[in-house]
Formats: sequence, structure tokens, C-alpha cells
Amino acid sequence: MSVKEQDLNLLQVGKKEQYAARIIFFVAGFGISTWAPMIPIIKERLQIGADVLGLFFFDDAYSWIVCTKIWL
Repeated sequence: MSVKEQDLNLLQVGKKEQYAARIIFFVAGFGISTWAPMIPIIKERLQIGADVLGLFFFDDAYSWIVCTKIWL
């Protein structure tokens, strides 16, 4: 057995961890699925074009990348 296999054998995932991961993925998926259909409504209410909305989403993603690089 190699060193990596020995390390992996030490990791044991119990039922609590499995349920926690499932809940986190469910909550994240539910949040995205309820928010995404509202994009056209938000675009109409704010009276912005697709280009401005796309720029907003790009800027949002880019800022997360930059902040992650700074924190790590």
C-alpha cells in the first residue's frame, strides 16, 4: 500500500457527514433554482440590457475569484 492509500484509509465518513453534505448541496441547488427564473423580472424592473446584466454577473464572479486569491 502506498502512502496515499494509507492516508485515504484513515479517512472515515460517517452518516452525519453524508447527511451534512447532502443538505448543503440541496440548499445551494434550491437557492439557485428559485433565483435564476427571476432574472428576466429583475432585468425588466431595473430597465437594463442584457449586456449590463452580463457585465454584472461577470464582475460578481471575478470579484469572488480575486477575494479568494487574497484570502488564501
